[in-house]
Amino acid sequence: MAQLFDPLELGNLTLKNRIVMPPMANELADVQGRVTEQLIAHYARRAAGVGLVIVEHSYCAQEGKASLKQLGIHSDSMIDGLTKLAESIHAKGTPACIQVNHSGSE
Repeated sequence: MAQLFDPLELGNLTLKNRIVMPPMANELADVQGRVTEQLIAHYARRAAGVGLVIVEHSYCAQEGKASLKQLGIHSDSMIDGLTKLAESIHAKGTPACIQVNHSGSE
């Protein structure tokens, strides 16, 4: 029987354990939705102990932004910050994915 701290193989992806960090709105981005050092530090700390990180809900269009400091994934200008965030999580040996959302009605 598999245990919580046993690795888990999913196709060609191996998780170091079966603990998944769910997406949680942290409000650690800046008001333009860009990744901040505080956001990177938050995820890097937590990535060390889990098998998978699901990065918080991130708006895919300006009109779909839910809150003032929500993380954005709506523009190519976000790529550098999101890359740094992913690299900080991967440096802990942890894969990551991101929850994309749109809170608007259009």
